[in-house]
Amino acid sequence: MSPSPYELPPADALPEQKGLPDPFLGPDGKRIQSVAEWPVQRDYLKALLCHYTYGHTPPRPTAEEMSIRQVMARPAFDGQAVEEHLVLTIQHAGQTFDIDLWLFRPQAEGRHPTIVKNCHSLFDGQTGYGKWAENIVEPGASKTIENDTHAARQAVERGYLLCKFNREQLAIDEGYGRRCQLANLELPSHRNVGIYPLYPDCDWSAIAVWAWAHSVVLDALDRLGYTDMEKTVATGHSRGGWTATLAGIFDERIALVVANGGFNLIRIRDPQGARPTGDFIAAMETKSPHFHHPRFYTFADQKYRLPFDIHTACSTSGSIRIIRRRFPGGCLPAVTTKFEAESVRPMYRQTKGN
Repeated sequence: MSPSPYELPPADALPEQKGLPDPFLGPDGKRIQSVAEWPVQRDYLKALLCHYTYGHTPPRPTAEEMSIRQVMARPAFDGQAVEEHLVLTIQHAGQTFDIDLWLFRPQAEGRHPTIVKNCHSLFDGQTGYGKWAENIVEPGASKTIENDTHAARQAVERGYLLCKFNREQLAIDEGYGRRCQLANLELPSHRNVGIYPLYPDCDWSAIAVWAWAHSVVLDALDRLGYTDMEKTVATGHSRGGWTATLAGIFDERIALVVANGGFNLIRIRDPQGARPTGDFIAAMETKSPHFHHPRFYTFADQKYRLPFDIHTACSTSGSIRIIRRRFPGGCLPAVTTKFEAESVRPMYRQTKGN
C-alpha cells in the first residue's frame, strides 16, 4: 500500500466518537448512499488502517524477484498425501531473504483448495529457527505441530492443501524472545532482522509483515500449480487470527478468513471477558509494541478518537466471510463474547448482511 492520498490528522486533532464509528462515513464527512460508492469507501477505510494502525506494505515480489526451491518431498498419511518443504527466496534492494513453507497436499495432480496458516512453528519444530543463532525450539511448539499435523490429515482427506509458514522468520515475536532467553542471547531490534532490511523505506508493523506474507505464499503456490486460486483460506490463532484477517482485507484473492482469536473491539470491552475494561491500546504498547505502527499508540488513553474500530476493518473484506471459533454463531467478525456481539451486530448487518 502506498502512503495515503487523504488528509489524516494526528490523534489529538480527531473528534471523540464514543459509539462505534460509521464505516459509511466518507473522508468528506458525508455518508455514502449506494453500493456503487462502496469500493471507493473501502479504499478510504484501508487507508485509515494503514496510516493509523499497521503501516504500509511494499508490493509483492515480482516473478523475477522470487525463486522457489524444493528441499524435501515424500509420501505422507499412508500415501494419501505429499509432504513438501519449500524455500522461497526473495531478492530486493541488493539483499536476499528466505521463507520456509511446509505443506501437505493431496496425492492427486492438479490444483486444490488451499489453507494457508501463519504460525510460530512449522511441522518439524526446527526449520526457520536455525538460521538465527540459538537453534532452540520454542516450548509448546510440539503440541502445535501435533495438532496441525492432525488438521493436515483431515484437510487432505477433504481434498485440501494445508500450508504453513513461520511468521517469526519475517518479523520476530515473543516466541523468538523466549528462545533467546533460553540461549542467553540478546534480543535484536525487531527492524534489524527478518524481512525489514529488504524494504527499509516501508513503515509496516509486524502484523502487516505477516499479512503480506500470506499473499507471497499464495503467489508461490499459484506458480507451482498447486492452488485453486478461487478457493483460498487464510487462518491463524490469536495474533495469527489478527494477521489472517488483515491478509483478507488487503488481498481479495483470499476467499475465506478463519480467524481463531484476535481482532477484538477496542472501544467496547466486556467487564466479564478475558480482556476487561482496561485501555487496550496502552496494554498493547507495553506488551507487544511491534504489532502496530507507532501512530496507533498515540491513541492510548484517548481510544474514542480512533476513527474506526475492528468492525470497520472487517467490513472492508469484501465478500470474505470471517469465522471466529470462540463465538457460537460463527459468523460475526471481531467479537469475543455475546456482550461485544450485541454491540457490533447492527453495523455488521449493514455491511455484510445477516
